[in-house]
Amino acid sequence: MSGRTQRQEKVSLWGRAVRSPWTVVCVVAAVVVGPAAGTAAALDRANAAPPLHVPADQPLKRSQSLG
Repeated sequence: MSGRTQRQEKVSLWGRAVRSPWTVVCVVAAVVVGPAAGTAAALDRANAAPPLHVPADQPLKRSQSLG
């Protein structure tokens, strides 16, 4: 007999959860969807801002580079 069948190891709930395929799926989904949701929310806020209207006879001010 192998050592695994002779000896019963007690694995905690956390130990089983970490090894679960569903844990991997949820972690991957959180990594992929999390930043995308944050970016989408920021873009929605930016799109909701009132547009900047500059008169046609007044040029846009550009910042000067220090380099």
